[in-house]
Amino acid sequence: MSVTTGVPRVDLGSFPTAVEAAPELGAALGVSELYLKRGDRSGQLYGGNKVRKLEFLLGAALDAGCTAVLTGGGVGSNHVLATAAYAREVGLEPRAVQFPQPVTGYVRENLRSLARFDPDLHLARSQVLFPASLLRARLATLRRGLSYVPLGGSSPVGTVGFVRGAQELARQVDRGVSPRPDVVVVPASSGGTLAGLVVGLDSTDLDTRVVGVRVAERYAANRLFVSRLANRTAALLDLPVTYSRADITLVDGYLGPGYAEPSRVGERVQKLAALYGLTLDPTYTAKTVAAIAGEFDDETVLYWHTLSGHRPEPLSTDEAVRRLPDSYRRFLT
Repeated sequence: MSVTTGVPRVDLGSFPTAVEAAPELGAALGVSELYLKRGDRSGQLYGGNKVRKLEFLLGAALDAGCTAVLTGGGVGSNHVLATAAYAREVGLEPRAVQFPQPVTGYVRENLRSLARFDPDLHLARSQVLFPASLLRARLATLRRGLSYVPLGGSSPVGTVGFVRGAQELARQVDRGVSPRPDVVVVPASSGGTLAGLVVGLDSTDLDTRVVGVRVAERYAANRLFVSRLANRTAALLDLPVTYSRADITLVDGYLGPGYAEPSRVGERVQKLAALYGLTLDPTYTAKTVAAIAGEFDDETVLYWHTLSGHRPEPLSTDEAVRRLPDSYRRFLT
């Protein structure tokens, strides 16, 4: 029986996701053996790492009888888009507080897709003022019927999704579907994916380590936060384990100018991966694959691909401008 049995969950994803060998890309990156865990194919509506978390977060909201969910992130946030899409899918109203970020084609497309789900949006004036804006909105979640979904889905409940994902990987190794990797590599931003894999793999017999690549500033992505999240998740599941900062591995040096800002090495790796059929984004996955090229040349690496392989069909720019608040016009035109 899975350790996650008994935690409320709603079926959203297409699991298990495949493990695929990527020898040509691995050779191009200078890695002896590279495998891809195709998290990009985790859902029909929207893929990536958010689906596993949202199965439990929205499951909890429905179990509590809520009618709406509130979350937050940048204006190009994958998490906000995924939450809005799946909230509508299960009959919940999506609401979000967002902060400005550099405008790229990716940000525009995400906003045009987000508009399709008619979320109730509030735009903070800046990333600095975002926490206060989100706090004010969170106070409203004290009202009955509104559930808060943490940034990146990284709460103990959301992190259970990747405990379940780690157990899925262990079963694939047991069945010979996947080789045993020396290391599993993931982006580390809000920390839920990393924490869930650490806890989940510790609940199995699979002898491999998990490494997060820091793709956000240290105040947001750090070993103390991830270890605390891992401990809270383990406690939720009644697992007799505890974690300290020393149990969490984060690789530095690939963030570039900052969160959601492309890095030079990331841009090079993004172009390289595209030649081998792997789509990366500049915020998370390009920086993570750049770290794989720089840090893990002589190991069997499993890269857990966290980017969605597709997004909901974007609306036209004119239609998105019509549906979103006036404050969002500058990000679309």
